Amino acid sequence: MIRLNESTKQIRVDTIIKIIERDGTEVTVPVVILVGVSKLKEQQHYNIYKIANILFNKEFILNRQPITPKKSWWKLW
Repeated sequence: MIRLNESTKQIRVDTIIKIIERDGTEVTVPVVILVGVSKLKEQQHYNIYKIANILFNKEFILNRQPITPKKSWWKLW
């Protein structure tokens, strides 16, 4: 979730990081990102809001399970 706090002049982004361990267990970590916009003009707040939304307003997944390599298409045996 992303929102602009006018009283503190900050953009707050609430997101999570999900870690999938090798044994299949999942660990979910909540993360709060604060972007200060107090030194910017009012017209630039929306631009920074859009950029913060694109970069941070999503779920980050770290998969630590081993990846099995696929056989190459040119190897027929």
